[in-house]
Amino acid sequence: MNFTFPKSQHLKSKKLIGEIFEKGKKIHHYPLLVYYLPCESDAKIGVTVSKRNFKRAVDRNQIKRYLRESFRLNQHQLKAPSHMMIVYIGKEIQPFSKIEKSFLKVVDSINHV
Repeated sequence: MNFTFPKSQHLKSKKLIGEIFEKGKKIHHYPLLVYYLPCESDAKIGVTVSKRNFKRAVDRNQIKRYLRESFRLNQHQLKAPSHMMIVYIGKEIQPFSKIEKSFLKVVDSINHV
């Protein structure tokens, strides 16, 4: 299995991000809210953490690292490629194990839709 997260999978296009929020479906598993849009090509992922809830950039960056790592380790479980925008909606920093469990529930929900 390939457990990498190359630059080609990073979601950077403002147009595509807007399309995901407008036309995509959303799944909520605390502390994650995931917007996704099925695609034919390679899946792209973006992560975001609210500055309102986490004033310190160090905290936001730590959470974003946790989100990207949980995607990197579990992306092979996605049956169909999807562009995803993962929004962290928790008010406190959760341990990596809890974030990963939430991401796995999201993956299960996407696979069963």
